[in-house]
Amino acid sequence: MQTKKDMIKIYQKMGIQEGSIVCLQANTDAMDSILGKGQTCIEALMHVVTDSGCIFVPTFDDSCLDPSCLDGLNYDQWKEMRKDQPGYRSRLTGCDAFGIQFLRNPKVRRSKHPVYSFAFWGTYEPVVLETKPDFPICLDPAFWSIQNKHVMNILIGYDEMKSVLPYTIAKKKHMGTWIVQRAKVGMSNPPTFETFMNLSLEKEEQTKCLKACVIQHYTFDEISYLCLQVDDTLLK
Repeated sequence: MQTKKDMIKIYQKMGIQEGSIVCLQANTDAMDSILGKGQTCIEALMHVVTDSGCIFVPTFDDSCLDPSCLDGLNYDQWKEMRKDQPGYRSRLTGCDAFGIQFLRNPKVRRSKHPVYSFAFWGTYEPVVLETKPDFPICLDPAFWSIQNKHVMNILIGYDEMKSVLPYTIAKKKHMGTWIVQRAKVGMSNPPTFETFMNLSLEKEEQTKCLKACVIQHYTFDEISYLCLQVDDTLLK
């Protein structure tokens, strides 16, 4: 079983250090050999980067998407669904299991985007919690430059196709399809909706964008670890 001390060594071997900026994506179903599972991954990474760095985790949830953005619904169902649908609330709206675990930790705060929010810990500009940008998965420049050598995308138990980086790269390379989405926010009456632009990528486009990344593969106790960083020489 991997302990917290083992996880610290794993992160350090991947090049993570004090002050690093890490986007962490983890599959809790792949953590059977980690003692403490997701929380151990989180605490070990906090120990390595310290609060002088930053950890941010996708806390995406599509439950607040407007019915018009969902497949398989008839137009005559939209009005009633909009009335009964819960709106986004950063403290109450769900996300995947690892995101929920991360949100339980002290000093973790979640951004206000109603569908594609991120949760943050450490040192970051408070504006990232308030802004609700178009192309939300594309890591708005208000966050930081993705070409910063300290920025890493760590995936545990996932392959590289799960990474958020292809969306950032696609936006810079003018790839993908722009789509308009909207989502319900809060529980006001009448309901409030926010509209935003988003980026849709085909699998082939994701693969092409990943070629602009340096990807390091590691395996510990049969768990896959990936470290992705953008190579600025391949981004042009």
